[in-house]
Amino acid sequence: MNDGLYILCPLEIEAKAVLSLDAVDSTRVMISGPGSAVITSAEHAVAEGARTLLLVGFAAGLVPTLDAPAVGEVVDEEGRFWRPTIRAGPGPVRLLGVDRIISTPRDKASLAEQTGAALADCESHHFAEFCASRQLDWGVVRAVSDGPADAL
Repeated sequence: MNDGLYILCPLEIEAKAVLSLDAVDSTRVMISGPGSAVITSAEHAVAEGARTLLLVGFAAGLVPTLDAPAVGEVVDEEGRFWRPTIRAGPGPVRLLGVDRIISTPRDKASLAEQTGAALADCESHHFAEFCASRQLDWGVVRAVSDGPADAL
């Protein structure tokens, strides 16, 4: 793993998946907890010397998409947006950060129509704002946990 790169995972199951990869330094993977708790973990990572942060985990699919599309833009419901400095993979798609669970197909379709987002999660907007405010290199890697037709 590159010097200064830390990976933040909101949930333990997400961290376990990341740690199953041979190339990952386990001392640089942090479980943040859901929602705005990601900010505390990001602060700790920076205090330990992080210069690059990745947020890795699951997201709700608002529209049909690849299982893990590249995230090219993070937006929130207030209309703020951030562009990751690290983008990899096919896509890119817009990811909507919200402060609540999006659990029904109807809610997913409504948010997709209102925002143009393909994915939604509860951490990316907090993470993006933190990273951008500190001029860090950052990226978001999200796999779809529940698609647009799935109730959570």
